[in-house]
Amino acid sequence: MSTRYGQQYGPVYWGNLKLADFKAWDDLVNTGMVTMAERIILVAMSENEGNLDALQSYDSEILTAGAMQKTINPQGAGELPVQVYEFKQKHPDLYQSLFADCGWEVKTENRKQYLYYDGVTGSELKVLLRQGFNQTSFESKAKLISKPLAVFAHAINTSEYIVKQVLDFVQRLRASISISPSGYNLWVVGDYVRSNFGRSVVLDHHVNRPGNVAGDFGTAVKTFLINNPTVSENPADWGEDHAKHEAALLEIYGPTRRMTDADLRYQSLKGKL
Repeated sequence: MSTRYGQQYGPVYWGNLKLADFKAWDDLVNTGMVTMAERIILVAMSENEGNLDALQSYDSEILTAGAMQKTINPQGAGELPVQVYEFKQKHPDLYQSLFADCGWEVKTENRKQYLYYDGVTGSELKVLLRQGFNQTSFESKAKLISKPLAVFAHAINTSEYIVKQVLDFVQRLRASISISPSGYNLWVVGDYVRSNFGRSVVLDHHVNRPGNVAGDFGTAVKTFLINNPTVSENPADWGEDHAKHEAALLEIYGPTRRMTDADLRYQSLKGKL
């Protein structure tokens, strides 16, 4: 169907498959690839993002897909081409049948991955994906068929690609809590936030504005310590008061994260965890 973003129109498919409904969770946990805590965090935080099979092309990006809302950027590169490239490395035959044979191709140029459809990328690809999705179709609520988007939706809905999405999400969580806050380089974010809720807030930030996590978290720590001058800057010293101090720190960090709808998303996560 068509949707509108400002004065731009484009296709959107909200999808049906929630991360909570992923059928292989138990297998990933039982084999040690994902911990139960990570599963809880990812399921809660993903509701701030999208469904595993969601697709849209109506904003500044060419295409946005999946639970982490990975994108093809206006130049044709971005996190989504990287994900498809990595999928190709692990499942070359599936990549061929799901993507390449159906018009989508990932190419590496100057050490960057780009996604092409029928030989075009960048601005040409954006135009192609939005063809027919205009004010008329938006107002009529007509359900239009887009071959390139149908192909992509089918590919990311396969069990192998869903596993890829989930494992990428886990890697993102682990990376986010391994960041050292600006001004507090002796520690990492995970030293300060141990709770599932706290880690989901950091992941939520990292998925949307990864470059802001170190600075914003460091600023929050600084503010917290100014407000609590007797508390050590070393979270290992917090002892039995860790949960209390973490909660106070999150009340500073969560709503002030430099990202879209920071406070709204923070309150949403608080209601889930």
